[in-house]
Amino acid sequence: MTEPVVHCITNVVTAGRVADALAAAGAQPILASASDEVAEVARRADALVLNCGTPTTARFAAMRAAAEAARGRRTPIVLDPVGCGASAWRTRCIRELAAVTLPSVVRGNAAEVSSLADLDEGPALRGVRSSEAGTKTLERIACAASAALRTAVLVTGRGNDVAVDGGAVHRLTVQADVLGHVVGAGDVLSALVGAFLARGRAPLAAALEAHAAFAAAVRDVGTRGPGGFWPAFLDALAARG
Repeated sequence: MTEPVVHCITNVVTAGRVADALAAAGAQPILASASDEVAEVARRADALVLNCGTPTTARFAAMRAAAEAARGRRTPIVLDPVGCGASAWRTRCIRELAAVTLPSVVRGNAAEVSSLADLDEGPALRGVRSSEAGTKTLERIACAASAALRTAVLVTGRGNDVAVDGGAVHRLTVQADVLGHVVGAGDVLSALVGAFLARGRAPLAAALEAHAAFAAAVRDVGTRGPGGFWPAFLDALAARG
C-alpha cells in the first residue's frame, strides 16, 4: 500500500496543514465532515482520525457516525481530544465519543488526556494547551490513561513525550522551542499516527514511527521561526518519505 487513504475529521483551524502533512508523508487525505457522507467515506478509508479542536453538536454527530462505520470494518481510529477539560460540554462530548470510538490510539497533551480518562492527576489546561508537566508526571498520566481507556496513548509535552500501550513505556523527545509558537503541531502528529496505522502498523508502533518522523522533520527545520516553519517542515517530511 503506497498511498493509504486517511479520513480526517479535523478542526477547521489546521485542516490545510493536516492535509499537506499527510500528502507529504505519502498518504491520501480526505477531510469529509458532513454527516451525509462520513460513514461512506470512513468505510473506504484505511484509517480514521478524529480531532475535536473546533467542536459543534453536528461535528460530534458526524464523528460518531464515521467511527461506527470504521469500527464495522475494523479500520483503525486515532482520537485527538483537543481541549478536553476546557468546558463541561466539550469534556462530556469527547468522553462519549471515546466510548463509541474505542480508538486504536489517543494522542493529546497531558491535560487533555488526563481529563479524557477522568484522572485525579493532571496539569491545568490553558486554552487548548497544557501547562508544563515533568516526564514522571507524563508517564503516570499516560500509563493510567492507557489502562483506563484500554488503548495506546501518546502524551505530548514540551519536548518530553511518552507513548504507552499496556506495560510498554517509551520516552520520546522532540526539539520543542519553535513548537510553542506555531499552531497545529499536535494535529499534524495525530494525523501522522493515522497514516502509519493505515499502513498496517500496530497502534504503539504507529505512534512511535509517527513521532520519529515528526521529530526528525522538526529537527531538520533547524532554527527557522514560526513564519518559515511549516513550509520547511513539509519539505523535510517529504524528503524523508
